[in-house]
Amino acid sequence: MNIRDIIEKISYDALTILIPEKQTIMMYRVSKEIHNYLQSVKLGIHVKISKISNKFPDISILLNKLEELNKNTLIRSISFTGYHFEGVTGEAIIKELFNDSQFTNCLEANSRYTSHVCTVSFGSSNSTMTSLDFSYNKLDANARHTIAKALCVNTTLKVLVFRNIELEKSRGYEIINALCNNKTITSLDIGWNNVYATENYYTDADYEVVMNIKKYLIAIANMIKENSTIVKLNLDSNNIGEYEIHEFAKALCVNTTITNLNLSKNNLKENGIQKIAKALYLNTTISTLKLSNNWSGEKGALAIADALRVNTTLTSVDLSHNYFRRNSFSSEIGIITIADALRVNKTITELDLEHNKIGLNGALELSKVLHVNKTLKILSLEHNKLRENGARAIAEALYVNTTLKVLNLSNNKFEKYGVDAIVDALRNNNTIISLDLGCNDLSKNEKKQVSNALRENHTLTELFV
Repeated sequence: MNIRDIIEKISYDALTILIPEKQTIMMYRVSKEIHNYLQSVKLGIHVKISKISNKFPDISILLNKLEELNKNTLIRSISFTGYHFEGVTGEAIIKELFNDSQFTNCLEANSRYTSHVCTVSFGSSNSTMTSLDFSYNKLDANARHTIAKALCVNTTLKVLVFRNIELEKSRGYEIINALCNNKTITSLDIGWNNVYATENYYTDADYEVVMNIKKYLIAIANMIKENSTIVKLNLDSNNIGEYEIHEFAKALCVNTTITNLNLSKNNLKENGIQKIAKALYLNTTISTLKLSNNWSGEKGALAIADALRVNTTLTSVDLSHNYFRRNSFSSEIGIITIADALRVNKTITELDLEHNKIGLNGALELSKVLHVNKTLKILSLEHNKLRENGARAIAEALYVNTTLKVLNLSNNKFEKYGVDAIVDALRNNNTIISLDLGCNDLSKNEKKQVSNALRENHTLTELFV
């Protein structure tokens, strides 16, 4: 099979050109023919440049490959993994990628690089590159400053990813500030950038770092308030503090573009969740919200419930790993109140309540909701200690519910009789297409019996036991 036949079988978005350091020449020879074909049919490619070792390869080799790629085809996106963009090397490659009017046409004067002339124009007005990923790279202050300047004038990028690059430290806030007035980027992922910074993580000697973190978090809040194009924003694992979450909440009250927001793993706790919940009273655009792993507790659950009663835009909500109950003896009022809110809410179609210790009373309340709710299609109750009686409660609802399509009940210690109750209900249910009953203490023989029993159900297409 020749290259043309292979490419015709590959979807546009799936095509990735790899340039590992040790296979550069080999991959170049193969990819040149591929690029010629792509150019003839006017398609674009996604380039992934990966590296495991800590040292940057000869920059002239890397830039030559990028230049050849750009000559032979349209580059839609570039993803760098595992590089250290530091010093003149890092600044040079970033200037090559953006190459706008503020930057020179060749590399900095350096005996190692003067033989190479920069002609790649990814950042110009004629650029076709719409996605750039610098995740898991070390960007020094100069590199960040260079990126910030480029973002001020770039008019083609739509997707920008800066995961796990310690953006919160030296001059990272400059990049965020540059996005306040950017008019093209619609998807921004800056997750996992302040993950280790807890309240006592830094000492007095780290004053400059602490101030940079505050500037970084406030810059994000300002960006949410001022940017008018970002639709998808991922802020997971940024350890947003109490003061900063107040600023975030105020920004969300006035933002009119973000529809998909991820605030998972931010240590928001009850106070932070309450502030976000209040913002949901006024926000009219967010449809997908992830708040998992924030230790919202009982008070946070109550605040979210109040917001769900009045919000009319949320369709997908992730509240997993929030421990509405601290232990099995704590009050179940949090989940009971959320269940009650779902009686009123008419927009939520997907709800994740994993790892919240909702217990039997929580299951009973959710059962009552599933009897009457007409919008919920996807529900996850994994790892909530529902046990046999909880399974029976959910089963009762499945006899009459006609909208739920995906249900995750794994790891709830149902044992045989609890699972049997679910199976009996699904003999009559004709809407659920995916069911997860895994990790519920069934023997191999009992799992086989469940599988055999559910053969009578003609709508179920996925079953996990």
